[in-house]
Parts: sequence; C-alpha cells; structure tokens
Amino acid sequence: MSLPRLLYTAPEVAEALGVSAYWLCEQARSGQIPANKVAGAWRWTWAEVEALVGQDIAPVPRQPKTTPKRARRTPQPSTETAPVVQLIARPPRRRHIA
Repeated sequence: MSLPRLLYTAPEVAEALGVSAYWLCEQARSGQIPANKVAGAWRWTWAEVEALVGQDIAPVPRQPKTTPKRARRTPQPSTETAPVVQLIARPPRRRHIA
C-alpha cells in the first residue's frame, strides 16, 4: 500500500494551474498565495492546490513601461574658440623588456 503524497513541487502545481513555476514561486515568496518552504524549496499541500485551482489565478500581463519623453538637448554652438594646445606625451612608466 502506498501513502498519498503530502506535498507537491512548484512544477507540478504550475502545470495544474497553467502558469510558470517561476511565477508561482514569486507569488509564494511575496505572500500572494499560501505555500510552505521545505528544505529551501516551495511546496504545496493538496488542500492549498485545490484552493488555488478554485481561485482561478493567472499572471497579469505586463504593461509596457511608459517613460515621459523629454526634449533632446541640442549642443549650443560655442561662440568662443579655445586656443589650440599641443599635447606632450609622457614617458612610459616601465621599460619594455624584450
């Protein structure tokens, strides 16, 4: 005689609900749905799975981020011209050993 399963894993519950296992674990982590953390992994009892199936939960589609459009800055033409200065190279810090 085999014993009934007491706990179900995230992939098993996600398949029953029609959602991804990642989404299910994130909802459990944030406290949106009931779950138990056993040995570092999220697990659900049969009663919790039945309650979730009855709730008909589904991920909310992401809305595209709307950022306000700002006017692009155009570089202002310089009225003053800086004098041209010739650059002088520094000697190298180390000698190259060949």
